[in-house]
Amino acid sequence: MFINFKFFCLSIIFFALSLPVWSRDEKYVYGFFDVEGTRYIKMLLIGETVSIEKASTLELDKTKDSAFWEVDTRPDTVTIKVLNNPGIRPGQKLYLIEKHPDNDSYKDGNIVGEIRVLSIFNTTFFGEQIRAEGHLRLIENKIMMVGLPITSQNILESTIKERQGDYYQVKGDIPMAIQSYKKALKLDPNSPEAHYSLARLQETKGEGYVSAGYEYSLAWKSRDKFSDDGDKFQFLVHYVRFLIYKYKLESIKTKNTTKDLDKAIEVAKEAQRIWKEDFELNFALAEVHFLYYLSYRVPESNSEIRKKLEEHEEKTSFYLNKALANRSQDEKIQALAVYFYFEKLKDLNLANRTPLEMQEVNNLKTKLAEHIKMYKIYRPRGKKIDKVILQAEKYLRSLR
Repeated sequence: MFINFKFFCLSIIFFALSLPVWSRDEKYVYGFFDVEGTRYIKMLLIGETVSIEKASTLELDKTKDSAFWEVDTRPDTVTIKVLNNPGIRPGQKLYLIEKHPDNDSYKDGNIVGEIRVLSIFNTTFFGEQIRAEGHLRLIENKIMMVGLPITSQNILESTIKERQGDYYQVKGDIPMAIQSYKKALKLDPNSPEAHYSLARLQETKGEGYVSAGYEYSLAWKSRDKFSDDGDKFQFLVHYVRFLIYKYKLESIKTKNTTKDLDKAIEVAKEAQRIWKEDFELNFALAEVHFLYYLSYRVPESNSEIRKKLEEHEEKTSFYLNKALANRSQDEKIQALAVYFYFEKLKDLNLANRTPLEMQEVNNLKTKLAEHIKMYKIYRPRGKKIDKVILQAEKYLRSLR
């Protein structure tokens, strides 16, 4: 009997992560802020330092009084060998605790530094490591214990609930999936993965696009806490698609304001920093600029509006061609190409044109006919032809 592989894997994760937290091999230490031992914090030991790269002092011009006290304010970089990872995220605060190099066991100690997690990565020979930064001017490059404040342990329980949500989603139990994601967010309100998962469910099968938009915005605010760039990229692309959908839904009521398109561009730029050559991202950018193009096609245009119109026309063409190069066999990119060239052709005054202008018209007609043909080839069998495609086809016939 065939078993869904993803469902099987999530089932194993679900039960493994559901084990009591205390069953894990965890070590707790107390870090003291003062020698008297009156100010302390309980922490989960997560590892020890491998190296501390000190930022150098600036070369100073001592002949200038104003420069004498200037120092390099760049933070020092710390590499940590991970012994226990309860679900550490970029941006989290960790503490460095003194550890005697001749002492094999980990004991309580004085807090000597505070650092912020930059990234978590795996190495071939040394296993999982963390890269972090902080201002550690007085610390020598010796081995330090690294502790995670116990208040952050909710992140582990949050991760468990999030994986349970994934399990229920694959199983098809949407109410339980939503409930699990909400429990995860109670434990860790800044979890971008849980906000993103909840947004996707609410967008399609849950509480509607208003709630989905709220969850997307919260995931966006916590985007730097994604533990994986692949997950972050997928979130960014889906958020752009959602903002396009929201704009189309609300543009009539909001008198065509482009605030959602502006946000979509901002989100897309963040996605481009991770990967530029993605079909879905380029397709989304082509559609965003096409919607801008339509919004600037107004009767009472001035030079500034015409400049914007030309700018978005060029960008629509640029991203449309990139998406077509990525995946020309996709029905939706062929449909967008038809929409775009149809609008461009309608904009032209076909009477009394010069031979050069008629060449432009003929090029547009050729492109439009080709994309209509490709749309019909790649359209799923049984799916009705888009009304705009039919209108474009009828318009082409009228020009013969």
